[in-house]
Amino acid sequence: MIATAERVTQRFHPVSAPDYLPAHLLRDLQLGRLQATVRPYGLFACPLSEVVRLHASSGTTGKPIVVAYTQDDLNVWTSVMARALSREDKPVPNATVVLLPAEPNRRFPDTVRTATADDAGHVTLKDVPPGNYIAFAWEEVEDGIWFDADFVTAQTQAGRVQIGPKAKEQMELSLIPASK
Repeated sequence: MIATAERVTQRFHPVSAPDYLPAHLLRDLQLGRLQATVRPYGLFACPLSEVVRLHASSGTTGKPIVVAYTQDDLNVWTSVMARALSREDKPVPNATVVLLPAEPNRRFPDTVRTATADDAGHVTLKDVPPGNYIAFAWEEVEDGIWFDADFVTAQTQAGRVQIGPKAKEQMELSLIPASK
């Protein structure tokens, strides 16, 4: 969500015991395990009525995060077309193509895009928020392993792409062969 400090300040107000919390969270609040300013939606930079998509995840950090998107946010999202190529520069059908935010703290399921290459080695990744990304094309890969930071760091054949608002990016990716 694109925010301005003045909108956040106007919307922030701490609460002592929210009446909308489930019993187990209310108990944690009373025992001092939660901060008294817990407001899942109260810190958004826009009214909840402007939110058209909501995502909650703990990502790879284990820290819960709630992300809200307005229609304006979705309007600046883009698409990325990629092609998986072998070492001989031939298209690779059925390759798994993954686009990850470059910043590990942005890697949660709603920000990662995956697709399987068609017979010509092409994929189209849609609804990609603007930002910096790393991209991979694997011949074989365990589903979801890209959320493991050590696994991603060990990969040497990554493409890098910076995606701007409303852009249509194209890239070619070198296939990472299946490990034998």
